Amino acid sequence: MRVIGFHIDNYDDHLYKVASENRLIPESEIKEYCKINKHNIVSWFKIKSSNSDSDIHDNFRKLVSEFIKPDAKLALVLIPDSFHLANNIETLARRMIHIKSIGADIKCTNPDYPDPFQNALKYLSFSNKESFSSSKSGKEIIKKAYRGEVLGKIPYGYKSHNGRLVIDDKESKIVKLIFNLYSESFYGLRVISKLLNQRGHKTKSGRIWTPLTIRSIITNRSYIGTYTRYGIRITSNHEPIISLDLFNNVNSILNSKNTTKKKYYKSTFLLSRKIICEICGNSLTGITRKRTWKLRNNESKSKVYRYYRCEYRFQNVSDQSKFHSLLNADVVEKDVKDIISNWDEDFISNLSPVSSKTYTQEIEQAYSYFANAFQDYAMGKDNISNLENSLKRLDEIRQNKNVYLDKQNHIIYHQIFSNDIQESKTSLNQVVSKILIQNNKINIFPYV
Repeated sequence: MRVIGFHIDNYDDHLYKVASENRLIPESEIKEYCKINKHNIVSWFKIKSSNSDSDIHDNFRKLVSEFIKPDAKLALVLIPDSFHLANNIETLARRMIHIKSIGADIKCTNPDYPDPFQNALKYLSFSNKESFSSSKSGKEIIKKAYRGEVLGKIPYGYKSHNGRLVIDDKESKIVKLIFNLYSESFYGLRVISKLLNQRGHKTKSGRIWTPLTIRSIITNRSYIGTYTRYGIRITSNHEPIISLDLFNNVNSILNSKNTTKKKYYKSTFLLSRKIICEICGNSLTGITRKRTWKLRNNESKSKVYRYYRCEYRFQNVSDQSKFHSLLNADVVEKDVKDIISNWDEDFISNLSPVSSKTYTQEIEQAYSYFANAFQDYAMGKDNISNLENSLKRLDEIRQNKNVYLDKQNHIIYHQIFSNDIQESKTSLNQVVSKILIQNNKINIFPYV
């Protein structure tokens, strides 16, 4: 495997002395790791001093640029510990997500904490608070991890018995089916998830199968009996459901299909969670769908469509689910703005925009949500999308700090029509309580 080394040369902080006890110097440790695992080092990024945050930032940008060149090849990035990549957990989370978004990955050469997220809980902190593993609860959890006990989310196919993982007979049959289908047929993740849904199978949480959940199954080493928590890896910890050969074969097929990176389209939805489903009363969220087609001359065309959708159209597949709301986002947003634009001066004067929390309160709440999301992901309790959403929320609050100042009704009202979509969304959220669409008629309920 191709490897890129990334580390700080001179580390004066006491943290480095604690983490590096009985270990080689960073460069030597990375070289030794590659020698043992038969990896090939293709380049290095060396930061001169830990005192220069800008130097770490600049080197990280150069690292990312290596992966986005036209002729770029992906590689595993090796760091000794999380603090070689960032000096706080928020920055580390952002950089890890960035690297993963371009199809690469980062691992630590620390033998006790090879996972960067778990390594960060050990050595970095949230807003100058003590690191997770230094806390009383953190120490107890890590003790359990060393014993191979169940922590966090139990993998599909297993159940907990006296704190240990044991095979669930019913679910394990589905796990074997998934691996065999992917290994022996031409079925991809999407086809397998559709097949399981058609047969009425549900995930452990009772939801339908998706390509993402299928992928999480076939890449989870728990199914070969390996326990991994907080950088602690124990082989033969519990009874495996599949063989090591089958696991390796499936992941070899999966990796061969990941040679090209799919492009994802991001969009801000003005009315997210404001429109109410006329069937169940659930709030609608925004989604995007890309459609690609070929013209007669073989030229490919594509377009991204935006919708507001009730989640029950997707989560509960039944004959009735198709009746839950699905709306064209571009059309609805235009129609809603047209209605609001016709409000008269007296109506606007009588609005009662929701009193916003102070900026400090919003930041504290959002950061607490981020901290919980980070710990949940590191402990295997949640997927990375929740962590990404928590960072987006922090960004939204910081970018719109001026929104938390008191504003007159007319100022808030006119900002709904701003070209800045985020400013428009924030102002609309202060003015509009909910939107109900029935029989193609839009009813807007403002705060008055």
